[in-house]
Amino acid sequence: MYEMTYVSPDGASFSLTGGQIEVVEGGVDKLTGSVKERAYTAVGMSGQLLESHVIEPIRGALTLVIDSTPTKPAEVLAFELRRAFSHYRLGQLAVATPRGVARLRCRLDGTITDPAEVYSRSSGLELRIPLVADEGVWKVGPYTGTGKASVSNFGDTATYLEITWQGGGGPITLPSGATLTLPTTSERRRLLLNPTDSCAIIDDAGGVDHTLWQQIPYLPEGVPAGGQRTYQLPAGATATWHVSTLDPWR
Repeated sequence: MYEMTYVSPDGASFSLTGGQIEVVEGGVDKLTGSVKERAYTAVGMSGQLLESHVIEPIRGALTLVIDSTPTKPAEVLAFELRRAFSHYRLGQLAVATPRGVARLRCRLDGTITDPAEVYSRSSGLELRIPLVADEGVWKVGPYTGTGKASVSNFGDTATYLEITWQGGGGPITLPSGATLTLPTTSERRRLLLNPTDSCAIIDDAGGVDHTLWQQIPYLPEGVPAGGQRTYQLPAGATATWHVSTLDPWR
């Protein structure tokens, strides 16, 4: 059985396997990603030509059974668990897989069912929790590398690195051969080599360091799905990345 946990938006952690809370058989419903394709045809052409594809949000549900213990009745834990999910704030579902821990940022997608007593387990209550993951993918990792970092992307979307450093910085050679130079900094900083983040440089609190950001070129170079690339990092710098996959059980 895959170990599964849930962490609430406030950081409360719930084990969903092997304890007071259990996923019922068949209780993981449609929590894998899907792709919507856009294709076109032309007169005289056989079949179709794929123009693009879009990863859809993941919509599914978890069905759990909660048992009572001498120290915590099932109804008390069910109350705590219901409060741990939000329509507006993201929690995180995590599954241990052979490739590492896969995490899904998710929120409520409807109403949690009223607790139903499980008569085959006299102390148990059953809950069905509908979920939506707006990003549409599970993220496996993190993985890290230093020096000559080789990055393999076994997932379904491009993978982009974060570079953490402190001190003298130095040049980074990207897979294409392009280079950029990390500026000197007395405090730890992270470079987000991602077009979504505009290759920003941030501090540990997530704030943008505009002074350093202006010193580097915009070079959001990633690793395509199914690809492998090498990044050359300066001494003292560490690369971190996650792999995005539609199906963590694949």
